[in-house]
This record gives sequence, structure tokens and C-alpha cells, in this order.
Amino acid sequence: MNTVLLSDPATIIYESIVLLFLIFNTFRLRSINKRTEEMVSLQMNRIREESLDASLRNTMYIQRSEMTANGNHPYDVTYHQEEKNIYGDTRDKITVQVEEKGILSTKKYVVHVFDTIAVGSDDSNAIILNDTSISRCQIQLLQVDKNLFIKNLDVQNTVSLLRNKKSYPVTEDAVCMKTGDTILLGNTSLKITIL
Repeated sequence: MNTVLLSDPATIIYESIVLLFLIFNTFRLRSINKRTEEMVSLQMNRIREESLDASLRNTMYIQRSEMTANGNHPYDVTYHQEEKNIYGDTRDKITVQVEEKGILSTKKYVVHVFDTIAVGSDDSNAIILNDTSISRCQIQLLQVDKNLFIKNLDVQNTVSLLRNKKSYPVTEDAVCMKTGDTILLGNTSLKITIL
């Protein structure tokens, strides 16, 4: 003889409420986990972008040289920021995008030139190149009457200007640059875009 056990209505209602509570909590926990994953992802993206900006940003560089004796003021260089000449000079600056291609990496800078900026392997330069085949202070970019010029500061190391597939040597005499020019120095190339 088979006996069938029937639950009383109170037990059925209790089990239904517990089941609904478990289902509700499962969906709530999934929602919380999804929001947490999104927050972690946003935080990681923000940290990655801050790290990239920090690697591209150089500290403000001021070159003190004989140019100050001639009445020219030093310049101010900053990356990814609004800037102004700290000496109150109201001349127009030249904004230059420099794309550096080395053996191991490619970097892109936005440089604001008020007078001159130095480029080389020493960390006192405005643009520091990780290239042992160039001088500590290899080249200088100059602003003259809203034009950008380049000058080789150490002629023992060859510097060339590549324009329209033609190469021109850069010496201590300043050479006027144009958008699209590429500076070849050591194992590094710098593509110049005047903005």
C-alpha cells in the first residue's frame, strides 16, 4: 500500500517564500557583482590613462643660457596641459607634435615652443631620448618669427632632416622646418607636425 504525503498549505507557502527570496538574492548579487566589475574596469582604465599621461609628461623645463643676456626669455614646455609663458611674454607660441620612433618604442609629445627647446639624452632636456648614440644635448628647436628652426648642437653626431624623401644635413646653422619633416638622429627619428 502506497501512501502519499501531502504538505500542509503553511509549509507550501513557507517554501515558496524561501524560494522567491533565494531567487531575488541571486539576481541582486549578480547585479552588485556586475556593477563592481564595471567600477574596477573604470578604475583600471583611469589608472592606465594616468600612467600613460605621466610617462609622456615632462616636468617644466627652463633653459638658462646666453640667450637671456640677449634679451630673449627662456621658454616654458608642458605636455597635455594649458600653459603660458612664465615670464609674461605674450608672443605667440608654436605648438609642435613630435612623434618619436626609437628601437624599442614609439612616443608622441605635444610641445609648446616659446623660444627654444633642447633635445638629447640628458634628463635636463625638454625632450629626453633614450638613445645612447646621441649627445646629452644634441639638437635645439627654435622659434623665430612664427617659424620653427632646428640646429645641431654637437656636429660630431650626424643629424639629418628628411623632407619629401630627400635628406639634408643639419649643422650648427639653423634650418627652417615644415610640417611632415622627420629628424634623424642616432637610432631615433622624430616626425614633426606643426599644429
